[in-house]
Amino acid sequence: FIKMKKNVIVLLALIAMSASAFAQKGEKSVGLSLGYGTEIESLGIGARFQYNFTDQLRIAPEFVYYIPNNNLEMWDLNVNANYLFPLQNNLKVYPLAGLIFSHASVGEVLGVDVDFSDSSFGINLGGGIQYDLKSNISLFGELKYGIVSDWDQATISVGAAYKF
Repeated sequence: FIKMKKNVIVLLALIAMSASAFAQKGEKSVGLSLGYGTEIESLGIGARFQYNFTDQLRIAPEFVYYIPNNNLEMWDLNVNANYLFPLQNNLKVYPLAGLIFSHASVGEVLGVDVDFSDSSFGINLGGGIQYDLKSNISLFGELKYGIVSDWDQATISVGAAYKF
């Protein structure tokens, strides 16, 4: 499982670098989030990179690790597109759509070693709100639904991002 985490981190870094290669100009940010996943019924901790291709369109790769619950471990790798609609100078709302790669595993249930693992691709649909606290700090909230075979899950999250 640790080797898989390393591979996912390398993949996330490659996605972030490739997003930068598409366009040299544009706002970039990195952020952290806390969320809740309805399938695992647990807190998720996320890290994301965002790159604006235009003032309205951005890509947002993200890795979310959920705290294990009832011996169920789960993590998601998301690559979402957001289309920003400004409501005021520092407030934006956005729909999101993207791809998700979800991994879940169970080790032991009621003292019996189950050793089950499943990984699947799917799609994300949802939306969010962003508030620019300062020129380089933003707060956000998102609600999304990941459609992933047997692991469909709604996730609500809040977080902060640093723009550079």
